[in-house]
Amino acid sequence: MATTSRTFSSLQLRTAAEHIQASRLKRWPFAFNFYSMATNTADSLLLVFASALGAGVGVVALIEALGDMLSAIAPFGVGKVVDRVQSPRKYLTMVFAAAATLMIAFAITNNPMVLVVLCIGWGIVFVSAGPVVPIVLTRLFRRSEWATQQARLSAMNSLGTATAFGLCVLWLFVGGRMIGEANSIRILFVLGAIMCCIAIAFALLWLRPADHQKHGASGGQETAPPRSAALAKPASMAKSGPITWKHKTAYSDGLKNLFLTTMVLFFGIGIMGGIYPAYMMQELDAEVYKVVIGSTVFNLAAGLAMPHVAHNMGKMMPARLHALGSLGRSAAFLCIGLVGLVLTGTPAHLAVIGLMAFSGLTWAATATSGGNRLVYLAPAGQKGTASGHFTAFSFMALAAGAIVGGQVAGFFGYFPAFVIAAIAAFIASILAIRL
Repeated sequence: MATTSRTFSSLQLRTAAEHIQASRLKRWPFAFNFYSMATNTADSLLLVFASALGAGVGVVALIEALGDMLSAIAPFGVGKVVDRVQSPRKYLTMVFAAAATLMIAFAITNNPMVLVVLCIGWGIVFVSAGPVVPIVLTRLFRRSEWATQQARLSAMNSLGTATAFGLCVLWLFVGGRMIGEANSIRILFVLGAIMCCIAIAFALLWLRPADHQKHGASGGQETAPPRSAALAKPASMAKSGPITWKHKTAYSDGLKNLFLTTMVLFFGIGIMGGIYPAYMMQELDAEVYKVVIGSTVFNLAAGLAMPHVAHNMGKMMPARLHALGSLGRSAAFLCIGLVGLVLTGTPAHLAVIGLMAFSGLTWAATATSGGNRLVYLAPAGQKGTASGHFTAFSFMALAAGAIVGGQVAGFFGYFPAFVIAAIAAFIASILAIRL
């Protein structure tokens, strides 16, 4: 009787543990989601806040350049650090806490030059969480679930960012008239810090070390490797002689082609991102809130489409999906540039907003397929490093595209800049076929 009672109690405890584990697997994206909403919103407000504080165009450009430069350089080191982290939960907690601290510092700053200094840390923190995602995926889920969970995370981040942008539009429209633009943005920074604290709570609750266990081939759970194994060098690095780039990375040709395709595509995206606000406000004479609406519908469309894209990825090869998404992005860039030539006023604004929604759909295709290929192609034990390189190359291309787009638009007009962006996306669609 006592044995039966102990067995029943053991079954109850096991069932409760399985229920808790299932709940954690459902809620794991929320830690990244709240962080993404807070940081994306704060990053989009930094340049506006600097202008509201009286900063000149040179200081505003310096903030943008510092952010892009550090966001491009930092992932090289961040990725290697992530590969050596025993507890992603603790690492993410530190990143989220640093982001919250910087947002509070933004909120109490009155000097634009202090804002420039703070942006040095911001450029690093902004890209420090992304390289952890592949490690969390491979430790929490079976290989067959990686694509679905990656798309789920991306969709939640896009929808969350769209919601945050929408609320920002409403608040800036109302609060800006009541307490001024600078003070209304300060409140948004404080809210962002609170959201980072919520992200910390989710990380502590749902990303416990016991959950970061890699699935074996049979689908069961295996204990995490000891620290000595986690820090062991890959076989390619254990060879005698000097360590070369090939020994350090052991990247396949497919992964290198993914990096190249991503850089070319993001170069075009950088051109678009660098001139979009000025194009809307100067060329099309749109109000600020309409510019934010365009960004909002982009994220909303991407977030709604990503789960469907992941669900149907088995019917369409990721390479073909990435190629079609890049081709669609090329068409969107060209059409946005044409709007300024054929339309004016509200019809032009609505046309660009509609094309931004279409761009969101193309982003769902390229982001989901690109993230899927990154997780699959990155070598075991180097997924954080590979993700860091992926992020670094992406920001390098974004920064280069923004510089080229600004210069071309300044000397030759907006339409030639959009044409260059469209050509870059078209070339990316051709390269993507080889993924």
